[in-house]
Amino acid sequence: MHVNDGLAGSNSDDFLSFIKSEINKQFGIKDLGPLKTFIGIQFEQDHLAWEIWIHQEMYIDSLLAGHDLMSCNAVITPLDPFFPLGHEEATYPVIDNLMHPFQHLIRSLLFLQLCSWLDILFAVLLLSQFCSAPLLHHYAIAQWVLHYLKGMKSFCLHYGGARKEEELSGMVDADWVGNKSGQASISGFLWSYGGGPISWSAKKQNCIVLSSMEAEYVALTWALQEEIWLRNSLQQMEVPCPSSLVISTDKNGALSLASNDSSHGHAKHINIQYHFIHSHIKNNEFKIIHTPGIVNTADIFTKSLGHVKFQEHVAQLGLGTH
Repeated sequence: MHVNDGLAGSNSDDFLSFIKSEINKQFGIKDLGPLKTFIGIQFEQDHLAWEIWIHQEMYIDSLLAGHDLMSCNAVITPLDPFFPLGHEEATYPVIDNLMHPFQHLIRSLLFLQLCSWLDILFAVLLLSQFCSAPLLHHYAIAQWVLHYLKGMKSFCLHYGGARKEEELSGMVDADWVGNKSGQASISGFLWSYGGGPISWSAKKQNCIVLSSMEAEYVALTWALQEEIWLRNSLQQMEVPCPSSLVISTDKNGALSLASNDSSHGHAKHINIQYHFIHSHIKNNEFKIIHTPGIVNTADIFTKSLGHVKFQEHVAQLGLGTH
């Protein structure tokens, strides 16, 4: 439920009809039929092929129109990989009461990355740090993200089809002290099911670690916490999950630390909460495997990438034209 809009699904048509009729008796509802649009998200479905596409083209168009950027030139990455926050010495148009339009734009970008545009996740994380005191070059970079969306607005998240049998699996990455404005590392993870992403995250770590291996270890912990919630949710919906879920990392050291209690001596300074994953691994609930960094899609959530590598990861995310 969201304000006045509701979305319902069931594996029983009879039960779904009963629920809708009962709600209608109490409140009165308008049944709009098969899902097409919900809170600014558009859906296209092919029931015979078991496929669904999710996009927000109309929302992006309204955002571009609101910023007078409908005819702007598109760019191929949401951030400049060499100057992700722009050139501080460059000259930018003066914006009256800058905080208000900047925060408004960041809220819109947050909504997009939350619903379907996970490829702008790192850019939004970076920009949102300046909401309380934005500068002109921050606003210019936020608009750069709109230029990127202009060229990508027809892309969709795709689920099902030939990949409908793919089980729940994850990838995790961390950028150790990649944030030059502070000492916190950035964690990112991605969980996919049925051929497309269903959960993603990028955020600063709330502890200081001493190596890239430890940063990845903390990121693994956060990713596994999310997976426990995902698996419980899927089981409540009677969706089968494998008994041992696979998650990929590109750091062999983090894999060893997560799998081997004897390694704890090298990470005694890490808060004990991050060591809970050992019991889950011992119970064979998770299997951590090594994946080369070049194919670790979660890398897109932790740093600004060059356009070639960025576009490769976008394709691996399941984003593409319908």
